[in-house]
Amino acid sequence: MNTSMHHGILVLLSLLFIAHSLKLPCKQPQKSFISIQLSKGNLKSPLYYSMITGDKAKIGYQLKRGLRQLGLLHLFTPSGLHLSSFFFIRFLPKKILSLLLVAFLIFLNYYYSYASMERVLIFKILHLVLKKTSLELHFALTFVLSFFLGQFQEPLSFLYSLLFWGTIIIFRKNPIKCLFYLNFQNLLLNSLSGSESNILIFILNPIITLVSSAFFPLIFFNSLLPSSAEFNLSPYFKLIEWVVNESSQLFVFGFSLSILLTLFISLKIQYPKIIFVTLLLLPTPVTPNWNYSSPTKFFLSPGRLGEQLKAYDFLDRKCNEYLNCRSKNIEWGGYKI
Repeated sequence: MNTSMHHGILVLLSLLFIAHSLKLPCKQPQKSFISIQLSKGNLKSPLYYSMITGDKAKIGYQLKRGLRQLGLLHLFTPSGLHLSSFFFIRFLPKKILSLLLVAFLIFLNYYYSYASMERVLIFKILHLVLKKTSLELHFALTFVLSFFLGQFQEPLSFLYSLLFWGTIIIFRKNPIKCLFYLNFQNLLLNSLSGSESNILIFILNPIITLVSSAFFPLIFFNSLLPSSAEFNLSPYFKLIEWVVNESSQLFVFGFSLSILLTLFISLKIQYPKIIFVTLLLLPTPVTPNWNYSSPTKFFLSPGRLGEQLKAYDFLDRKCNEYLNCRSKNIEWGGYKI
């Protein structure tokens, strides 16, 4: 089986599991994040704090939606991108590096909730210990160990890591194709969850991701300085906010998952007849849930006893089923109540 076929199977299976996970009544585990103190200048943008800590609670609803449309939320979840940016750790003796990674893994697992970073640490440790085996084996063992460590309690995080990380492993020798498929998968996932996508994702996502990862060590060490000695790096994050907000005004569309899947399979298989046979065998592309539709809005009203909790959308607030609300813009203008 060639590389393209391997990737096609990985994506289709991941989408299938993610589609089922979206319907599961999974309760999000209580998360604990590292706390840092930033200067007033660096606190002007919530993205600085979120990139260091992984806590996205301070990012507003509109900005978070724009980041999702561009597939940039991964920048604010500590993972391999952040760890690998510290390129100088590669020059440490392997035994010392292995001990440091094991100690860091135990520390994170005991005190905090950074499942994505823990998977990266497991992978790095396996890569250092099992030198003569393939990266594919290290990748598979990482997710097996991750599963038995209970990290599937956050199924979407687990499956997203599997999908994107697997794509990087498969196309690691072809960076252009790797970037293309990583962003194409963001389109698929946004459509699957009923979210819109920004068509500039193929341009802005690689640029912002590469620049942010290149400067992450500076961003990180700057946050460790006393507030009075910090460099004001908020202009960079303000620039990201501006780009995200401006592009979301013009280049955002809702894509049908059926069409995207058809295009994806056509890129993987040379023979058109096989495409249509495959689509006929998959019940999901013809299911309404697999076609893009805007999220349903509900208004608060008396419900029956035992009725399933739903998300409610008030006039000027975006609320979840527990009525934890965030402000949102009124699309037709005017004053907020």
